[in-house]
Amino acid sequence: MYRINLSNHEENITIPLMQYDSNYEVRIAVEENLKYKTVYVDIETSLGNVLHCPADTIDDRIVRFWVDTQISWKAGSYKAQIIVYNQDDLTKVVSYYPVILDISPSVKTHYDDPYETAKAEVDKLINEGYKWAESWAHGETGKRDGEDTDNARYWSIIANSWAKGGTGKRTGEDTDNAKYYSEIAKSEYKKIEDTTEAKLSARISALETGKETESIVIGTIDHEMNCYPTVDLYLFDGGAGCSSVENVTCGGTSLVHVMCSYEHTDMNHTKVSASPKVLVDSNGVSLTVDQINKVRNGQYAVVFKDSVRTGALILR
Repeated sequence: MYRINLSNHEENITIPLMQYDSNYEVRIAVEENLKYKTVYVDIETSLGNVLHCPADTIDDRIVRFWVDTQISWKAGSYKAQIIVYNQDDLTKVVSYYPVILDISPSVKTHYDDPYETAKAEVDKLINEGYKWAESWAHGETGKRDGEDTDNARYWSIIANSWAKGGTGKRTGEDTDNAKYYSEIAKSEYKKIEDTTEAKLSARISALETGKETESIVIGTIDHEMNCYPTVDLYLFDGGAGCSSVENVTCGGTSLVHVMCSYEHTDMNHTKVSASPKVLVDSNGVSLTVDQINKVRNGQYAVVFKDSVRTGALILR
């Protein structure tokens, strides 16, 4: 609002305004009594036409009007007149006062439209959101402390470091990563696979060439136990680990429990067999059964030809 005293009707009064601002209220005090008067303000616009602005009076001495510089006003000076008419005869001009409206350039690029203002705020928020998204995506925005080592791209590189190395982020990462250990595990597995395959091939070859034979029958025991007993075979050097039987020394040392198989033909007869690989003496020489002698119920001494090694069959 501007208060200007007009004492000379010929003097131009300059009123400073700002471009793109709205509804300036201008008050101008005049000399004459404005009671029963009608007042208008005529402004020459930049388009060359005259804008008639309604005005009113306050206390019969003050002219009040509004200027809206949003309506395509360019910065510059505009001539205006405050025209006072007789209230009873609007064709009769009682007096007039020349005024200059001096509109200064504004830093604004548009007037304050609510939509434009809201859009600008939304754009600002979106840009702020972009900055935060970039901060968490790859850093280098200055939005967060430590953002250059706490973002998706950084942790992706660290993940690659642990997965396969080659990033330069960790000392020794090229030999301390999942891919490296996977290759080692694969290599070890291949070794085991090759070894197992070799052993299997050797066993198949041995079977095909007859190097492995059927089990050797030690003998059929007539035990008269009227049941189906389990059988254990023990080998001894120097005796069968039990009492003497028919001049055979059965006391013994160097006990060896060997695998044997047995088959019950009925509840009183059991056939006992063993692999030729286990029926050997301490030097690995194959043993041949000479005789089986009963020591007592459930105990039998096994005598081998031309060997100090003897055996014991225990039936339970």
